[in-house]
Amino acid sequence: MSLEQDAIDSVVHVGGVALLERLVEVAEGNVRDRLQQLEQALASEPPDLAAIERAAHSMKSSAAYLGIGPLRQHAAEMETDAHEGHIDGFSERAEEAERLLEQALPLLREEIDRRKR
Repeated sequence: MSLEQDAIDSVVHVGGVALLERLVEVAEGNVRDRLQQLEQALASEPPDLAAIERAAHSMKSSAAYLGIGPLRQHAAEMETDAHEGHIDGFSERAEEAERLLEQALPLLREEIDRRKR
């Protein structure tokens, strides 16, 4: 996995490395919260499609700010599918989103460390 440097450069340009650090913290919490909301929405009877779509949209936005392209794309596909009512396999897709986040976090932290030097 690689990060989208243009997105990271934009954040650093606006607010420096401190803003990047803060956005990583916020985005990590946001994505984890949205994954939890997604699971709750899937477990409701009937599944709450609007909540699933909102959670995917929020994950997509967080990933885009931080240049996590694979997670952004994955969440965008989840958002579209939820909007169209196609939620089969969404629990597994949520697990994949979490895996993509876990892959990106060390890269983001390395990027922060590199830019601090």
